[in-house]
Amino acid sequence: MLSIGVGFIAYMATAVILAYRVEAGLLLTDLNIMRDISFFSPAFYAGVFAATLSSALGSMVAAPRTLYALGEHGVIPASRYFATASASGQPRNAVILTGAVSLILCLSDRWTRLRNY
Repeated sequence: MLSIGVGFIAYMATAVILAYRVEAGLLLTDLNIMRDISFFSPAFYAGVFAATLSSALGSMVAAPRTLYALGEHGVIPASRYFATASASGQPRNAVILTGAVSLILCLSDRWTRLRNY
C-alpha cells in the first residue's frame, strides 16, 4: 500500500511541477520536455530504464499466470493446454505462448510503429 501512495505522490508532484515550469502548448508538442527540464539527465534516463524494466518484468510474470488461471477455469479455448503446469508448478505452456507473442511483437514492424506513436 505504501508503494501505491509513494507512486501517486510522485506522479502528482510531476504534474504540478510541469504545470508551473512549462507552458501548456509546449507540453502538447514536445515529447522530450521531461528530459529537457531535468536537473541531471542521466538520472532521468536511469529512471526511465528502471520503470521500463520493472513494467516488463511485472508483465512477464503476471501474464502467464493469468493465462494459466483462465485455462484452469475453462474460460478460454484450449483451456487444458494452458492449464498444464510443469513438475515444479510453473505454467510452462502459458509462459511459452506469452514469450512467443512478446517476441513476435518486438520483432514486428507494427510494434515499432506503435512505439513511435
